[in-house]
Amino acid sequence: MFARAGCAESLRAEMERGFPKGPPVSTSVDLPLSENAKRVLQLSEEQADVLGHPLIEGGHLLLAMVWRERGFVGELLERHRIDETFVKSEMPPAQRP
Repeated sequence: MFARAGCAESLRAEMERGFPKGPPVSTSVDLPLSENAKRVLQLSEEQADVLGHPLIEGGHLLLAMVWRERGFVGELLERHRIDETFVKSEMPPAQRP
């Protein structure tokens, strides 16, 4: 996904600079989600359903972030020209029964 040359690597590098790693967290506990994160997950689920995809995948999450995110993440997506049209063009076609 996201065939634009160097897009994924560049995004990862900028995210790591913008959100430095903190101390390790146990993966055996549930982490609380912000209201914004919950809404992104909800939008992702709705978009997967609309597109006829049986699972929520990275593209659905990214699409929801394009719609919702402001601040650092929104600026990052905009700087890399990642918008709804681009994300949908990179996603697989709908799977209808």
